[in-house]
Amino acid sequence: MRLKEKLINWGYQNYFKLAHALLVRNSTMAGKTCWRGDEVPWLHELEENYQVVLEETMAFKRHIGRHLDKEDLYPGMTRHHGLDKWEYFHSMVYCQRIEPVAAHFPKTLALVKDVLPNACSVMVSCMPGVTNIPRHEDFKTGTLRVHLGLKVPDPVNDFLVFDDIKLNWAEGKAFVIDQTRAHAVVKPSTEERIVLLVDFPRPAGRFFEWLNYDMFVKVRGAFEGAALSKRYQRVLEVR
Repeated sequence: MRLKEKLINWGYQNYFKLAHALLVRNSTMAGKTCWRGDEVPWLHELEENYQVVLEETMAFKRHIGRHLDKEDLYPGMTRHHGLDKWEYFHSMVYCQRIEPVAAHFPKTLALVKDVLPNACSVMVSCMPGVTNIPRHEDFKTGTLRVHLGLKVPDPVNDFLVFDDIKLNWAEGKAFVIDQTRAHAVVKPSTEERIVLLVDFPRPAGRFFEWLNYDMFVKVRGAFEGAALSKRYQRVLEVR
């Protein structure tokens, strides 16, 4: 990598570290790993409609007729998530519709926008039997992430684990996490686990959201959304 590229990457990484710290310091949702329905009441409406999302997910899986691994979409870029395979279906990324997928999730997207109008990314994660994700931190994009259990074969032994807490998925139950904190996934069950993921800007006031989320979209997110849409078109054409 050339010196100029190294300097750009260094500046990029350090800017978002600083922006993230300022965002968290001024956010109304900070200082915790997880928030549940008693603290975030709008989660209940998602929970009540989880079957709608599951039905569209299963219909889409039948439509594509193949396993769509994360590496199909991000070749060579998901090593920090481990070598185990699992599927991601992106309907929306950084407020950009990923049309090859979004067209199959109209009810899901309508539900999310009704419950959480400022949602910026909507994805479904499908993990096959016996899948583990090593400890990692997600990008500091200025967002928090909803997990809504759609199909959970083992709600006792399948879980997310942070330093200070273990979070078990359950069908029709949702929680919000700070995905920028180090976490791992443990899934010993042999059946598929399906979860809806929804990202939204961490609430902190418009200025601090602009410093982190808006700037991330400008320098990286918009490009990622456009590139991902093209990858889906290419991958889904080869069935």
